[in-house]
Amino acid sequence: MLTVTVLGCDGSHQAMGGACSSYVVKDWATGGTLLVDAGSGSFANYQRFFSLEDVDAVVLSHSHPDHWADLESLAVAMRYTSGRSRPLRIIAPSGVSRLVQHAVGPLFEWDEVSSGDRSVAGSMQLSFFATDHVKTTLALRVEVDDAEVGKISLGYTADTGSKWSPAELGYGLDMLVSEATFTSLHEGRSQHLSGRQAGRFARDAGARRLMVTHYWPIESREAIAQEAEDAFGGTVVQARVGLGIAIMPEASGRF
Repeated sequence: MLTVTVLGCDGSHQAMGGACSSYVVKDWATGGTLLVDAGSGSFANYQRFFSLEDVDAVVLSHSHPDHWADLESLAVAMRYTSGRSRPLRIIAPSGVSRLVQHAVGPLFEWDEVSSGDRSVAGSMQLSFFATDHVKTTLALRVEVDDAEVGKISLGYTADTGSKWSPAELGYGLDMLVSEATFTSLHEGRSQHLSGRQAGRFARDAGARRLMVTHYWPIESREAIAQEAEDAFGGTVVQARVGLGIAIMPEASGRF
């Protein structure tokens, strides 16, 4: 079974009491654990649900701090308070490693990736795709081969505008985690998606389930999710801190 747990779902900056983009993907058959983005405020939530011994690798989608800033808190905890001794692999586009201060040295193994690259993190097969966002921003496909149910696939859009489609991640994802920063009233104003656009993209890509996330703090999350659901034509999951989703080929459930 593959699961995704939301540690942060705010976009650009934290909402009051919130946290920016961060998700844990876990393969329960093998115990493999992948931290996808580490936005500001998310490390506090990571500690609610997981140990630093759990994480095998971190994927950072791009250089904007709302997607990586709490890597620094994680790094300080690794150095001084957690007792973890095994190195942590960090997979990121070129240039991100130059922004950090604490996630350096022998405890951290940086692996730079580009669009079209593939990698492996334990049992998880990772594929990266450039999106319509500033600098190098990489969407992610995660796939595992489950002995009981076969292949399970998860897609993550990272940040993107409408000139990119998650269909590039592969048709028929079991779940797509898509940014949906604002409502359709703001479409075209920045390189981000509205709820309506996220829903359309997920429908056109044949995704079985859709989770919307990366909300602009002053927008209505309910309005964004409703737009996405109307366009998608199916149930849309609204990301919130602490939400866990079990991803299966035929169905997904909350935990």
